This record gives sequence, structure tokens and C-alpha cells, in this order.
Amino acid sequence: MHRRFFSLKWKLLLLMTGVLFTLGLAVSGISYLHEENLLESERQKQHRENVAELERQIRAVQQQLIKRLEYLTLLIQPDDKTLTPSQLQQKLARHYSFVEVLWGLEALQANSVSQGVILARGNDTSVLQDQNLQAIQGEQPMVGLSCDEGCRALASVPLMLSDGETGSLGVATSLAEVVLQSQQRTGWDTGVLIKNEMVEPATLPDWQLNIVAMSNISRVLPQLRALTEQQNFRGSGSYLLQQEGRSIEVSLTPLQGLDDRQQAYWVQIADVSSGYADIQKTFIIQLGITLGSLFASGFLIVSLLNAPMRKLGQVAATLPSLALRDFDHVRNQFENQKGFGKESDDELSLLIRSTVQLADELERLDREMRMRNLKLERSSQQLSRQKDFASGLLDNAQAVILVQDTQGRCKSLNRFGRQLLGHSEWQSQTRDFHELFGELNKDSVSQMEELYTGMRHHFRHETRCFDVYGNLRTLSWIHSSLTQNDRSHSILSIGMDVTEQVKVQRQLRWLANHDSLTNLPNRSSLQQQLHRRIEQARDRQSQLAVMFCDLDNFKQINDTLGHPVGDELLIQVAERLKRVVRHQDTVARIGGDEFVILIDDHSHGEEVLKTADSMLECLEATYNIQGQELYISASIGIAFYPEHGGDATALIKNADIAMYQSKSDGRKQYSVYSHAQSQGMEERLNLTADLRHGLQRNEFELYYQPQVSIDEARIVGVEALIRWHHPEQGMVPPDKFIGIAEETGQIIDMGRWIIREACQQLQSWSRDGMSDVRMSINLAGPQIMSDSLLDDIRRVLEETGVDPNSLEFEITESFIMSQPENTIARLNQIKSLGIKLSIDDFGTGYSSLGYLKRLPIDKLKIDKSFVFDIGRCSDDEAIAVAVIGLGQSLNLQVIAEGVEEAQHVEFLRDHGCDELQGFYYSKPLPADDCADFIRHYRVEKQIPQ
Repeated sequence: MHRRFFSLKWKLLLLMTGVLFTLGLAVSGISYLHEENLLESERQKQHRENVAELERQIRAVQQQLIKRLEYLTLLIQPDDKTLTPSQLQQKLARHYSFVEVLWGLEALQANSVSQGVILARGNDTSVLQDQNLQAIQGEQPMVGLSCDEGCRALASVPLMLSDGETGSLGVATSLAEVVLQSQQRTGWDTGVLIKNEMVEPATLPDWQLNIVAMSNISRVLPQLRALTEQQNFRGSGSYLLQQEGRSIEVSLTPLQGLDDRQQAYWVQIADVSSGYADIQKTFIIQLGITLGSLFASGFLIVSLLNAPMRKLGQVAATLPSLALRDFDHVRNQFENQKGFGKESDDELSLLIRSTVQLADELERLDREMRMRNLKLERSSQQLSRQKDFASGLLDNAQAVILVQDTQGRCKSLNRFGRQLLGHSEWQSQTRDFHELFGELNKDSVSQMEELYTGMRHHFRHETRCFDVYGNLRTLSWIHSSLTQNDRSHSILSIGMDVTEQVKVQRQLRWLANHDSLTNLPNRSSLQQQLHRRIEQARDRQSQLAVMFCDLDNFKQINDTLGHPVGDELLIQVAERLKRVVRHQDTVARIGGDEFVILIDDHSHGEEVLKTADSMLECLEATYNIQGQELYISASIGIAFYPEHGGDATALIKNADIAMYQSKSDGRKQYSVYSHAQSQGMEERLNLTADLRHGLQRNEFELYYQPQVSIDEARIVGVEALIRWHHPEQGMVPPDKFIGIAEETGQIIDMGRWIIREACQQLQSWSRDGMSDVRMSINLAGPQIMSDSLLDDIRRVLEETGVDPNSLEFEITESFIMSQPENTIARLNQIKSLGIKLSIDDFGTGYSSLGYLKRLPIDKLKIDKSFVFDIGRCSDDEAIAVAVIGLGQSLNLQVIAEGVEEAQHVEFLRDHGCDELQGFYYSKPLPADDCADFIRHYRVEKQIPQ
């Protein structure tokens, strides 16, 4: 039973009807909108004219009030004699009742300079107070408009009183007469609405508007209430209300001349129902004409398409028979029709003849396809039997049997080989030998190339690959060249699994030459490899680099978190180092947290330095060990062969010396060995000895660097920075002795002295009138973890009397992230004392946002390395903006250090940084010089002392 579809002719009819109807509806709609816009424009024009006339009427009323005030002054001073304030009060009181009724006044007020208000009559005379004072000061008449609880026109004139005293006289009158005249002139209901939070229930509470003047209020008030209940207040503009089948337009226009505290609107109400009714009537007529045209067009289309569509449907009905190969049915369907076979220009006749010809051609092709399929099936069966025989021979062998073409691509692989790799047959096809069974060394690659080109016929070697279970297997191969019947060449490769034999041999060699914790080469293996590579470099006249890498503050991790955590950290460090270097380079662990890297056959020294940079960056990333996030940095020393030594011992020793130079320069960096560094080691030992006596001899001094608010309006604080006046070397910068102090443990006593000295200085400044200056003090890592830190801080606060809120401790980001859990606990204890906390050098470490939001900090300090290149490096600008955005999102203040140029200030101010610090404002200064700078800055910025 055939499924009945909706006829094509009816689909065409519906489509054309829909298109024509849509066009007609669109034209009618556009016409309707056009007429509606014309009506709206006309009403808006009328509204504007009415409002302009209302404003003109108000100005006329104000001028009339001025004239009446002038008349009133003549009435009370007929002989131009000046009056005293009391005489003026008596005369005004005597005439007020007369002029109030005659002129329709609502309020009157007289003022004098000496006595203020002399006389006030009427409702709410306070609106005249300011205007009367302006008339006295300006000595000329003043007019105004006030809409507070009611809308009134105001006028004031100055008066000359006795003894040279000046006074003024002001009156106020309602706008009701102006409103009434507008309604009589335009025929529209007119009124005034004022904005007031204290709305009377009887007016418009939904809009918070009071009606202060309105024509026909009894009729208009219900309409306005209905409008405010239906629509929200949008301010000035037009509102349309549909009520009882009528369209009522309400127009609101702000009154001009009011002060900022007052808000009032002219309201005009008009019935626009007739205009909308005419537009709708026109729209219905146009739509009716459109529908009539559609029905006529549809009837004509059906009449014309009936016969052709019937034939086209017959052709469509026969097409499924072609798919079912019922070709006789197709021919019989059309050959029995009247007129079939006659020449005709009719497209439908041509389509019918083409359908019959298509049936004949498809029948012929079907017969040919059946014959060819039969032949292919017989050939396939024969090939399959031959393939099964050959596959059986190969698959039963307990070795990998591979056939390659002369390009090294796999042509076939036996079952043993596929099972070893876990590949299906199609997965191994056309893949290269090295993709399947591992990369070849240089010698093997060269000999395999000779085998592929026919220069060699046999070749033996070994490869390593991973089996299906992920186990590394070693295969011993023998390759032979084959020549086939068609004179094409192939390579037969047979591989035997020798994994277990090789594994035993390698295990013995490995145990003697590797570190059992990290699996890296040990000191013995390093010495052997370095000696061998020095000989190779000497023969090739190439260069060799030795890098000595030592972890910074690794002892703290072992002491605080235990040796298991330290061991796991060393394992992860070893893995990262191996990822950074090339495969021909060597990474060795020679003991503790010391690693040595051999960079072999490098083209130039810059390549080695880039590798060192990569190592430092890689090692500083977060370590996740036993659920804790740790951070650690490294110091690297580099020695080159033959420049810095001719044997293994000298190169390692000099690289070690260069590493200590990196530590003395501030850690987290690399140094290249120089002969001066040997002398530097001696100097370091001397500094270490002198440092022990520096505090006892009062050789240290604190300098202070001002910190400025982003608007540059005031100095918000200073940072305390330690300086060492060495008796022989002079001023020693902090970067030379702070690291030594941390390594030797002297940083604890030094930090205790800095806190006490800074607090005493802060208290001294407070007594001199600089109590709003905040003191920032740096805390070193060992100092934070010291058990005596909290007691030291409490003792200093008690002795000096410093407010803890005026102190801010700065902690480096790298130390926080090295042991975040312990640091968070200690920082919470410091925070409980009321002291603010700041992260110093933010952006140079690798902070975890998970820990950052848990830290009890108040401020982030952008490291100066990112501020220095603002305006020159987009990456540093992006980091600075990111730190500011992060601080804002966490409700933290952000300060930038290293501000040296005006473009730094402009950029940081534009992106919302809170405070600035750097040479642009001041270098670090001694205490007295810093105090003078702060006082001078306040005078320059006109800041009260």
C-alpha cells in the first residue's frame, strides 16, 4: 500500500500563498507603522509647543510679580523715605491681607541684613529665604521657581532701609492659573507633578509623585492612578494608557529653572483614540484587499498546474521501481500512455522518454555487474587459499618475521610480531621499521640504508621496543635482501627476543654506576663519563660544559618536613633536570642535594646559558608531595672545557665555586666560573667572620624608602632597609651579606635588631607629628620559622608603644610557597597581633591560588623586575596588570616597587595599583633625611601636619 503524500501542486500553492500573504502583511504593517509614527510626531510637536507656552506663561507671571513688588514698595514708601526694619514690618502687615487677595499671593517674606526675616506670611515662606538673600547681595530683582511641596513662581526685589541697611521683599504665587489657562487654550488636561519620597496616598504613590496643580483633577486622577499601577516610572516622555476602549496619552516634561534638589514635571493628558482608530481601519481595509488577491491568484495557479503536476507525479511514482530493478514495470507504465514516443517540445514528455531510456540502460549495467562480481568472487577465493598457506608458515614461527620494502615500510608482520606489539594486521601495514621496533643508532641507520639501496645484503643489530603490556623488549635482528619474481626488492627481517639476557647484564652495570634514589649516574659514573668526554672533546677540538646545581635551603625542608619528603623532592628534581637537557647530555647526583650536568659538544656558550635558564625555571615550579605544595629554587655554577680546566676534577671544582658565587649573589641564578671567584670565596669567608661582630660593633644602620599613594597625594609609609658600614670595605649592599646571614643563622639576631630599630624610629616620628606613616619590615624565612619570633615582636611592641596597625611585615613569595602549610600557621599567629602582612617580590615565584586565598595577607608587592620594563615589554606589563587584577579580586592592596619613570606611574595608575615605591620619588634615605623628605612632600602637596 503506497503512502500518500501531500501533492506538489498544493505545496507550491501554499508556498506562493504564504509568500504573497507575507508581502501583503508586511506592506500593510509598514503603512500602519508609518501612520502611527506620523500621529506620534504630531502629538510630540504639540506637546513641545504647549510646554514652551507654559514656560513663557511662567516667565510672564514672574515679571508680573516683579512689577507688583515694585508697586508694593511705592505703596509702603510713598515719599521715598527709608524705613527701619520695624516700620517695614508694620506697613507690610497692614497691606498684606489686601494684596494677598488681590494678587493671589501664597507667601510673602521681608528680610534685612541685620535682622534676617522681618516678616513671613503665607504657607512655607522658607522657599523665599535664599532668593531674598540673593536679591540683597546682587542689589537687583530676582525671579525663581520652586517645586517642593507645591509649585510656585517666586520674585524678590531689594529695599533700601534706614541707616544704610539693605533689605529685600519676596512673594510667591501658585502656578494653578497658568495650568488652567493652558487647559482652556489647548483643550488638553494640564498639571504639575513633583517628585517626592513622602508621597501622599491620595496622589500617585507608585511613581512617588504628588499632584500640586491639575485641571479637571476629579476626572484625571483615576486615569493617572491606573497608569502608575500598570507601568513603571521612566521619567520624562510619553505613556499610553488603554482604558475603557480609549487610548489616553500622558506626556511628562521636566520643569526648567529648578535647583538640583527639586524635580517636577509638566503633565499633559490627551485622548488619542480617534487617531489610532483611523489607522486601524486603514490597516484592515488594506489587509482585506491583500487576502482577496491571494485567493484569486491561488485559484489561477491550481487551474494551470493541475495537468502537468499529475504527469510529474506519475514519473515520481515510477522511480522507486528503478531502485527495485523492476524495469518492465517502468516501461509498461509509460508505453501504454496516449502519445508516447511522439516528438514534442513539452518538458514533461521529454522527462518521460528519458525515464524509459534510463530504465533500459540500468538493466544493461545490472547484467554486466552481476557477471563481473561472479568472476571477482572466484579469484578472491583462490587468493585467499594461497594467503592462508603462506600466513600459516610465518605465524607458527616463535620469532618476529617482518617483510619490508626498500623504503623501510612494513609489508607484512607475522602473528608473533603482532602479538608482541599488540597490533592488528592493518595497524602495522606501511609503518616504518623504527616506528614498530624502536629507533636505530647512527651506525645502524647507515647500514640499513645500504641494505635498502642494495649495497649490502646482510645486516645484524639490536633494537629496543615496548610490547603490548608496556614492557621494554630487546630484539636481536638479522636482515636479508630478497629479490622477487617481478625483480622488485624486499627485506626479510627476523628478530629474536633477547630481553632477559640483556636485562641481567645491564642491571649489573647499572648498580655500579647509578644513584639508587634518583636512578641518576653517581659520582663514580660521572668521573668516568667526564674523563671520556674530555678526551673526545680534545680530539674533536669541541667544547664541553659542566654545570654544578645545588638546591637552595634544602636543609630546611629536611628539618621541618622530614627526610621522606626530602627524598621525594630530590626524585622530582632529578626528573625535571632530565627533561630540560638533551638526550646526549648527562645528569648525575653526586650526593645530598647536589647535581652535576654535563653538556656535551655544544656549539657556543649561549646555548649552555639558555639551558641553565630553563633549569632554573623548571625547578621553581610547584612540587606536590604527600598532599603538600612545595617550592624550591636552585643555584647553578658553570665551568667550560678547556677554558676553566683540563681535567674532570678541576672542572667540577670550578663549577662548584661558580655555584657558590650564585648563592652569594642571591640564589635562584647561575654564574660562570671566573678566576676572580676563587678570590671571591676567600672574601666570602672573611665577610662571614666579620658579620658575626657587626651587630656588636653597631656597624648596621636602617635606611627608609618612602611609599606613595597612587594619586601622589600623600606618603603612606616607608620600607626599612638594612645597610652595613664595614670598617674596611665601606658600605656593603644587603645582597652581599643577607644570604650569608641566612646560611649561618645570624639572620635571627639581625632580624630582631631590625624590628626593634624600626619600631623605635617609627615612635620617634610619631612624637614629631608624623603618626600616619606605616613602617614596612622584611622578614627572612629562617626568622619566620624561629620559635622566638612572636615573643620578640611582643616585647618590642610593649617597649616602644608602637601601634601594631602601623606595622607591616613583608614575606617573600618563594619562601611562602616552599613550605606553605607551616608558613600559613605562623603568619596567622603574627596577624593575630594586629600587624599587617604583605607578599614581597610577588610574581617571581610560583604561587598556588589555593594557598594564596588562605594566606592572612593584606597586600601584594609587584616585583621591580616587572615594573622596570613597563612601556618596553608587553609580557611584563601583562604580569603587572594580572597581579593588580588578582589583588583587586581578593580585596588586597597592591604596591609596585622599582618605579623609576613617569610612564611607570601613568601605567600603574591607569590599571588601579594602590601604592608606588621607587627612585622616581626617592631612593632609600637615612632616618633624618627621610623625615625631612616626608615633611617637604607634605608642604609641597599642601597636606596638613
